[in-house]
Amino acid sequence: MKRFGLFLIPLSLFACKPAENEICEEELLPGSELVLDQIVGTWKNADGIHFERWKKTDSTHYSSDVYKLEGEDTIFLELAKIYYSDQKWNFENWVKDQNHNENVLFKAENWDKTQISFKNLQHDFPTEIRYYLVADSILKATIFGKNDNGNRDSIQFNYERLN
Repeated sequence: MKRFGLFLIPLSLFACKPAENEICEEELLPGSELVLDQIVGTWKNADGIHFERWKKTDSTHYSSDVYKLEGEDTIFLELAKIYYSDQKWNFENWVKDQNHNENVLFKAENWDKTQISFKNLQHDFPTEIRYYLVADSILKATIFGKNDNGNRDSIQFNYERLN
């Protein structure tokens, strides 16, 4: 089983009114105030050695690198990007020494003002990546997928904002 760490839209005047957890595309159009804007910055995992750094490169692109500190060395573990394409928000992730060193694509599925979830049910693990902004300085990233017994499993990463 492959595992990787990682680590989220105001309503318009004419907005659709989705049922709970349904997508309303108008809420995530480029130029909207995104919950993603709130995760821009550097986040330190509760373990004290893993970090996730998010940047906004333009109105439709965000990028991240995940790294760990080992003494004086910085070791990069994964790269991610979130971008708007084909009228959807996409999360694309590359993890060192996994997935034949190829990117894995996840599509935005559910969100509200404090969280966003991306899914790829064809991927082995994870099949879902969720970011939840608990407070301005606290971010939880959770990955979900099936374990070796076929049950749903999750791994949570607790981050504190550094800047």
